[in-house]
Amino acid sequence: SSKDGRSSPDAGLCRVGKGPKKKAVRLAGARLAEALAAVRLADPRVYDDCDQVRAACQAVLASSRVTLPQLLRYMGQVSEPAWHRFMTGVGSAAGADSGVYRAAYVWLEKLRVLEQRPEPPWRVRVRTAHPNGLWLAPGPRH
Repeated sequence: SSKDGRSSPDAGLCRVGKGPKKKAVRLAGARLAEALAAVRLADPRVYDDCDQVRAACQAVLASSRVTLPQLLRYMGQVSEPAWHRFMTGVGSAAGADSGVYRAAYVWLEKLRVLEQRPEPPWRVRVRTAHPNGLWLAPGPRH
């Protein structure tokens, strides 16, 4: 992603090597899972809402880097029914009480860190407005 939040031609690439001429490598499948397992997040708090997490998951699956069964396994043995319940939710808090929300966010954040992509501008705004992260439960029901 670029600084203005739009996708860049380098989206989905991991930079390896030293110096300005780093080689871009696109990791997928088991190699991606292995690389992500080594990533440690400095900040475990969640700063994306459910709609943002769902959209990012759909983008990863559309890229064909991982299959749905692989993604569910990499996120920590998430069940397919739980995944589908979360993914069919509509609204920024729909699914916030699901373990899939947190597991998907952490996996996606590790991917962002691995690929050395900067935080999108909207996340920087959320981090400033909610320094303790977003609530991991839905709001009141009406």
